[in-house]
Amino acid sequence: MKAHMLGRTFGKYLLLLFFLALFAAWFVWRQSYGHIGPVSRMAESTRDYIAFLRTDASGACNLFIVKADGSDLRQLTND
Repeated sequence: MKAHMLGRTFGKYLLLLFFLALFAAWFVWRQSYGHIGPVSRMAESTRDYIAFLRTDASGACNLFIVKADGSDLRQLTND
């Protein structure tokens, strides 16, 4: 009977280790994608606009859009 109980306990520990390893793998996978937060739609159409990134001297990178003719420059992010 003791051998039978030992087998049950060993199986439970293996199952626990499996789920802990699965949780650790999920955590690593989740951290690799980062977090962007909620994204909302823009109020108007972005047709005929060009999006680009600009990095300043301090290393901050921001997203801008401008009309194809060069007018209406808008900064969308502020890093």
